[in-house]
This record gives sequence, structure tokens and C-alpha cells, in this order.
Amino acid sequence: MNKKIAILTIGQSPRTDLQETIQDFISPPVTCIEMGALDALSLDEIHQLAPVNEHDPRLVTRLQSGDQVIVSAKLIQERMVHLVETCDKKEVDIIIIACTGHFPKFNTKIPIIYPDQVTLHWMHSIFSNQHLCIVVPHNEQKEMIKQKWIDSFNNLSIIACSPYEWNDNNAREIATFAEQQQCDVIVMDCIGYAEQMKRMIQAETNLPVILPRTLALSASQHI
Repeated sequence: MNKKIAILTIGQSPRTDLQETIQDFISPPVTCIEMGALDALSLDEIHQLAPVNEHDPRLVTRLQSGDQVIVSAKLIQERMVHLVETCDKKEVDIIIIACTGHFPKFNTKIPIIYPDQVTLHWMHSIFSNQHLCIVVPHNEQKEMIKQKWIDSFNNLSIIACSPYEWNDNNAREIATFAEQQQCDVIVMDCIGYAEQMKRMIQAETNLPVILPRTLALSASQHI
């Protein structure tokens, strides 16, 4: 039986910035469908999903235009519930959440790949005693990211650099920061970070560079 995989983004679909990775791991006869929590919303409606205050956990994602947008994690989670319900109706076989943010367990019998959990457990099984350099899209996410990783890793250094506003200097900045902090491995903690960005960082440092998007999509091959 041919499988049907749904990729659910917290932004707008299709995620053209994910296509290279999707094609590396998902190909016919497997069918891939994409849905986004912000699909069909106007800019005004999207802005209403912004964090309400500095204590509201925030997520960074991408619109169809390629522009970056910051949304409330809580409000987006509510919209993601509806996408999962749609997957049930479409009789999807596997769901991949295209975000490394934390999500509650959705009420469905469909197997769901949560990139934050895949990455966290994968890192802990291999790099448990290492000093991590965590790269996140936005400065205001640093405390949230620290709380996610601190239970499993004692040594963390966090730097903000958006994958949706990437420039040629970012790779050098990340590599320099990681080396100055004496980190052992770099984790790009956002689905938006691409293979090309990883290669650019690897050209600047000998440290391992981990991409959650490849971990999540490769996991789908084992289901």
C-alpha cells in the first residue's frame, strides 16, 4: 500500500524552502501533502496570532512570500489541532510536524513525528556529555530553548540567527561563537535551517552540525 505523509507547518504551505530535504527522503510511490496553520489567512489575521506579551512563548515561521513571521506558540497549537483533524479525514498514514517547537500530544491514532522530541532524544543518545551550541531564529526564544534542553544537557550556549533572514556572514558568526564558547556540537534548532546553511557552517568549523529537518524526515522512512 502506498503511504500518504502529511507535513504540517506552523506557517504557510507549501514550504518551498523544505523541498530539497523532502525530495531527499520522500518520493513516489509515497505521497506527500503539505498544510499550514496560516494557510488562507490575511496578514491582519496573521498579526492577530502574534505573542500577546514578553512571557508568551513564541515561534518563528515562514509565509509563502518568504517573509518571516513571529507567532504565539499557544495560538498556533490551537490551529495545529485542526490540521491534525484534517489529516484524520484524509486518512494520512504519517504526520510530520514541520517545527522544532514543543507541541502537546495530538488526539489521533496517526503516528506523529515531533522534530523537537526526535532531535532531543537523538542528541542525548549520542552527545549527552557535550557542550551544545544551540542556534535559534530569535533572541526572544533563548529562554524558552534553554528550558527545553537544560534537563538533558548541562552545558548550553545559545545564539540567535534567523534562517529566514540568512546572510553570508551568519555562518562565520555561528562558528566563531561556538568556538569561543568551547562547544562540541552545533544544533540548528529550527526546521527552517537548510542543508546549504549547514554546509556553510561546516566550511568555517570542524564541529558537527545537526539539522532537525533531516532527522525528522529520515525518521519517516522507518514507519
